[in-house]
Amino acid sequence: MVSTVNRARGVLYFHRTSELADKVFAAGFEHVDLTGVQGPAWPILPSDCGPDDPRVGHVVAVANLADDDPALLGASNHLLARATWS
Repeated sequence: MVSTVNRARGVLYFHRTSELADKVFAAGFEHVDLTGVQGPAWPILPSDCGPDDPRVGHVVAVANLADDDPALLGASNHLLARATWS
């Protein structure tokens, strides 16, 4: 994990996928599932892209496929950890 201080946003943390899962387990959670929020194809969308742009559907399809491959999770810009409390 790497952390850095950004004056506008506070402390930012950068995790590898395995590090994030380990932290969630260490916090007392079980059944940890990591999901890439944007998926690996997010860079192809321009910042002004609207939800009706046909490329959005393609990016979502790639993101859904990538969720089944742990090696591709880190290609997503953000990760979501879901778990159950024990």
